[in-house]
Amino acid sequence: MPPPLLLSAPLCELVHLVCLPPTPPTPHTTRSTQPQAMFMRCLCNIYAIFVQYLCDISMGTRYLFLTSSRAVNRHRRLLALYDKKPLLRKDVFVAPNASLIGDVSVGAGSTVWYSSVLRGDVNTIKVGEKSSIGDNCVVHVSSASHGAFGGAASTNIGNGVVVESGSILHGCELRDGSKVGSGSVVFDGAVLEEGAVLAPGSLLTANKRVPAGQLWGGRPASFMRELTPEEKSSLARSSQDEYERAKRHEDEHKLTAEDRAKRADQELYHKPDSPAGY
Repeated sequence: MPPPLLLSAPLCELVHLVCLPPTPPTPHTTRSTQPQAMFMRCLCNIYAIFVQYLCDISMGTRYLFLTSSRAVNRHRRLLALYDKKPLLRKDVFVAPNASLIGDVSVGAGSTVWYSSVLRGDVNTIKVGEKSSIGDNCVVHVSSASHGAFGGAASTNIGNGVVVESGSILHGCELRDGSKVGSGSVVFDGAVLEEGAVLAPGSLLTANKRVPAGQLWGGRPASFMRELTPEEKSSLARSSQDEYERAKRHEDEHKLTAEDRAKRADQELYHKPDSPAGY
């Protein structure tokens, strides 16, 4: 909160001006006008003090509001819409600032990372088991009446699917073991078959299909090459890695502030065997 002196500097100047001693009479003034001038100066002084009081009250209220808004997080991870509400199976991790809205179902062991939004307002979103929706992803759907590419389009994500950060999925299908690279966009009716990969930054246009075991990329995306056996085996490991990493994040969020402070004192700062300041 700024100090009151900084807030009231213009008002102090005004008070200083209006509270100066009255000037001696001149040949053009009479003594009868001096009481009126002193009365007006008093009114201005009272007005300046009152305005300063209002400024102090306003800034104090604003400061209390800001501090309370930091302390209370009104964000809701799961939000029902109309008669539909999100459904989470066992062992699902949803980051504290992610949002699942409406007709959304997430299978066991899947993860929805930070700042991602799954909005099932006009159609359904289904996520299978042990799939990962990365940070800052947007998953949406199309309705029968407002489909951008003709007709309704739900979003279906299979088992063991990895969607990397910053991707947009809209009314598409990602089958088991497929992967969408960071910053990619997949539009209505597009399909990634089993074990298919979309390279980072790609745009898969509506109703396109990526065959199983192939790597596609570009804007618009097109065939690049077949995946190697090593790449295919790494796809299965990546979804498992995301699951295990999410478990560690979940454990961290369960800690209280006292637990974190105690651990910081004991483990993270000023270890006896470390140089000073490290």
